Amino acid sequence: MLIKDKRKYSVYNPKQVSINAITTITDPNSKYSHLISLEISNPKNINYETLKYSYPQLPDWVLSSNDDTGQNVLNNLDKTTGIKYLIKGVAEAYKDYASCGNFTFDLK
Repeated sequence: MLIKDKRKYSVYNPKQVSINAITTITDPNSKYSHLISLEISNPKNINYETLKYSYPQLPDWVLSSNDDTGQNVLNNLDKTTGIKYLIKGVAEAYKDYASCGNFTFDLK
């Protein structure tokens, strides 16, 4: 699941703040779906933090569904020829919009 992939997140102060874990909240009454745990190395020297979530570059299913050659079709019936290039072409139009959201919060 992409939301739980720590590589999709970045912090403003990476030398002082790191992402420890991203866990799913299972309480059906919760307003939230996930809990992001951060580790702060020196909390006295930092007043706020910004957590940024970025869109994935290319989903894994695109690579596993793609047939680059278009040859030997009978052995690749579960693949689509060139789908990777179509999706990469559309994604290229949005390359400047890689950030899905930022969360800024004060630390006390």
